[in-house]
Formats: sequence, C-alpha cells, structure tokens
Amino acid sequence: MLKWLPLLLCLATPALAAPDDHAKAEYTRVSQQMRELAERNAWGGVERTYRELRGFGVPLTFQDHMAGAASARAVGDVTSLRQRLRFAIALSPGDDEVEGWLHEIKRNYGEITLYCDPGKVELQKTVNPFDPNQASAVRFAQQEIERRGQFSGLIPAGEYTFGRFDFEVQPGSQAPQIDVRSDAYLRSLERAERARGATPPPPPPKKKKRGP
Repeated sequence: MLKWLPLLLCLATPALAAPDDHAKAEYTRVSQQMRELAERNAWGGVERTYRELRGFGVPLTFQDHMAGAASARAVGDVTSLRQRLRFAIALSPGDDEVEGWLHEIKRNYGEITLYCDPGKVELQKTVNPFDPNQASAVRFAQQEIERRGQFSGLIPAGEYTFGRFDFEVQPGSQAPQIDVRSDAYLRSLERAERARGATPPPPPPKKKKRGP
C-alpha cells in the first residue's frame, strides 16, 4: 500500500492551472496597451488596464507594476502605490527608483482608518500640502469618504479634522481609528448585510476625544 501512496497523493492534489495561450496573448496585448497609455499620461486608462492584467493569471513584469504604481500615484491612491512598488522591488531587488519611492512614502505618509455616513462628514487637512502628489492623496481620501463613507490607507502626515474630531497623522505610523457612523446608518448596514446573508458589521469602537 505504501508504494502507491505518492501516486495517490498526486492524484488527490489538484494541479495549478497554467495560463493558456489565449490568456498569454491577451496579457501581451493589454500590457502593450498599458505602456502606450502610460506614455500619454492617460492614467485612468493605465489603472483600468493594470487591474485587467492581474486577472489573466500571467505573472506581471517589473515594468507592469511600475506603470501601475505611476497610475496610483497620479490619482492619489498611495496605499495601492506602496503595494505595487513592493511587487516591483520583489522582482528587482535594490532598484534605486523603487527604493526612493518607498522611502518617500515612509517619510511623508501615515495610515488612518475613518468611517462616517457617506456624504455627511468631511476630511480636512489643517494645512494644505504644496507637493502635488500629497495634495492628490488628500483629495483621493476625501473622495472615498464622500462616496463610500470610509477610508483606510495612507495619507500625508499632518493635522486633520474629521467632523468634530481633530487628529494627527505621523509619518510611518498608524493613527487611531475614528468612527462617527450614526446609529441609523449602522442599522441600515445591518439590514443590508442580513438581506445578503452576510455577517453584520461590528459596532463602532469608542470614539476618540477631541483634541485641545
């Protein structure tokens, strides 16, 4: 019986499906399209094609991840920018450009998680950043809060207000979570989750006191 064990294990373990020729051809086409869009600074198109590339099951190249990083920086999504830079540095350890970008993020950005009723609370930075990339990052977070009622990710270091709360983001660190969702909005979320058969969202944590 033991001599058949390796064969039985192989039969019982599903093999990972390799990308087929069609997927590889589509990957090549879309990757070329993404490079052409990047050359024209058409970052919305670059973002769309980068996300499309990740669905083909074909390993992305260093150049693919760098194009995706450039598009994330252009729209102010610093969280995705950092992730894509990490993908790139894994393929090209020691790359000076990637390490420079990652160092800049660590030196100038911190993490925050904010929740509110969509469209009811605004995020404001006390002093607007002069750097255009940092200004884009603030606008991206503001748009996410306006549209979705939440933001979790990287924003420029500095002092902010969120509704009636003041907080400070430190470079390279995680600021305390702030949740100002109303009871009525939480109940609506719970009803929606129950209708989908999902687990209701957790109750909000204790809110941070307003600063001096």
